[in-house]
Amino acid sequence: MLQLTTKKARKEDGESALDIAVPNLELVKLLLDHGADINYNGGTYGTALSNAIFSTNSDTDTEPLVRELLSRNADPNIQGGPCRTPLQTVVGVWSCPENYVGMLVNAGARTELVHNPYRKKVEEILMMDKLLQDVHTFETLAGNVLG
Repeated sequence: MLQLTTKKARKEDGESALDIAVPNLELVKLLLDHGADINYNGGTYGTALSNAIFSTNSDTDTEPLVRELLSRNADPNIQGGPCRTPLQTVVGVWSCPENYVGMLVNAGARTELVHNPYRKKVEEILMMDKLLQDVHTFETLAGNVLG
C-alpha cells in the first residue's frame, strides 16, 4: 500500500510515490509541488533523478524530466541504486544520451564519484563536449571576421 500523505510517501519495498511516477513528467511535477522529497533515496534505482535517467530508452525521452528534477535541485551526487550515482547511470546505461553528462556536471555532479571504467567514459564525453564548444566558438568568430 502506498501512502500519499507523508513527505516520503513510499511502498513497503522502498519505492516512493515519486519513483513510481517516473517517467510521467506532469505527475512528478504534481508530487513535487505537494511536498514529495526530490532526493529520497530508497527506490530500486536510488533517487528519482537516477530513476529518470535509467528509464531513458528508445521509446521514452526523459530529458525534460531530468531537466525538471535538476531545476528543482535534485542532488546529482546521491549514491544509491544499481549504478551508484546519476552520472554513473548515464554512462552505464546503453540507451542514455551522452548530453546528460553535461547536464549533470553543470548541476554539480562530481566525476570522482564515478567508478572506472565509467569515469574514463565521462571524461571522454566532457572532452568531446569541450572540443565541440571550441569548434562552435571558432566558427562563430570566423563568421564574424569573414562577414
